[in-house]
Amino acid sequence: MCALMGATAASLVSMVGRLTANRDEHEPVREEMLRVSNRAIHLSDQLQSIIDQEAQAHNRLSQAHSLPQSSSEEQKIRNDCIQIALKNYVQVPLLIAQYAFEILQLAETVIRYGYSGLRPDAATAIMVCIAAIRGAALSIRSSLGPITDSEWAKVTAEKLEKILAQTKELEKDLEALVS
Repeated sequence: MCALMGATAASLVSMVGRLTANRDEHEPVREEMLRVSNRAIHLSDQLQSIIDQEAQAHNRLSQAHSLPQSSSEEQKIRNDCIQIALKNYVQVPLLIAQYAFEILQLAETVIRYGYSGLRPDAATAIMVCIAAIRGAALSIRSSLGPITDSEWAKVTAEKLEKILAQTKELEKDLEALVS
């Protein structure tokens, strides 16, 4: 769901950028708006492909949990498979959060320099991006607990916290622009 939200936000940012670029009075920012629009389309495409990756990662995790565990050897194999599947699963929402933060940065550009008549669309993109990042964070945090590789979990949690801190900082700036 978070990937779909990010893709939707990216589509809104792209639309605002493209429509702004087509307006004569926005000639000074035309190139930047086209750059933002094209990057947003690329990120939307990436996030749409992640929707399938997320489902596949979840299926692999479910398959690992359903492995037999009758003997100690089977239990070890099962636990190893679960750990691998968990790490792969966590990578998906982390990527979603990274992409959604980049979209949030693009949204800042269109809200600052874009056509004011499209400000509600840009503001909606901002809110949706923030929700996608927070939703991805919930998924990551709930999946990090069972991971036994504490160093890997720590590094991943640090990456997430950096994205969340940057999001919070940018969110404050954007609230002032949207109000």
